[in-house]
Amino acid sequence: MELLEANSYNTAQKLLTTFVEIDILVPDSNRERNKSYTFRKYLDILETAFLDI
Repeated sequence: MELLEANSYNTAQKLLTTFVEIDILVPDSNRERNKSYTFRKYLDILETAFLDI
């Protein structure tokens, strides 16, 4: 992984891209702007835990 720069937009974009590539985040839609992401593995854990209650 390359070193991140201090520019906040570029840094955030690099982090999001990296997290999507290594399956930490999943894009919620194919929109070009105002994207949202899901931490799917975490939500799966929560859903499983609440289904057991």
